Order: sequence, then C-alpha cells, then structure tokens
Amino acid sequence: KTKTNILFNDIPWPTLYHPQSADAITSGVVTAFFGDPKYLASKHWISRKRRMHTELLRWHSDKFQAVLKKVAYSDQLAVHLAAEVVVRALNEL
Repeated sequence: KTKTNILFNDIPWPTLYHPQSADAITSGVVTAFFGDPKYLASKHWISRKRRMHTELLRWHSDKFQAVLKKVAYSDQLAVHLAAEVVVRALNEL
C-alpha cells in the first residue's frame, strides 16, 4: 500500500469497532462512537459543539475529496458512501 492507494480498512472510521464494509457504518454506529465515554474523555478540553464542528470539517465531502483521491479505485465507492453516512450522523447530533 502506498499513500495513493488507501484502502477502506486503512481509514480510521468513527466507530467503536473496525468496520469491514460501508454497510457496517450506520448513523447509529457513528452516533454511538461520538457518545462513547472513551471518546468524550479524550476530548474533554473541547466543547461538544466545537468537537462536532471539527469532526464535520474532517468528514465533509469538500475536505474529504482530498482523501478520496488517494483511495484505491476498487474502494472509492465504499469509502465515499461510508463518509456520507458519517456526515449525516454528525449533522443529526
């Protein structure tokens, strides 16, 4: 794997476990991650509003395009779909 050949499994998805496919990333799974005490404790110095804003910027399609360009062609659709789920879940929080 090179930096321009990122695979779906290489991405640190905001989930409590490492998903094996885009289907495993749901709004509920993402919401559970951001509500997990371990995540909240690691970000205790940032307000919830600021934390969600930072995460939205990270996963937003405009910013995420730079990552998507580096994803292996075979995984691009799965990564794109999963990232969209993450953004929708963040918008609901």
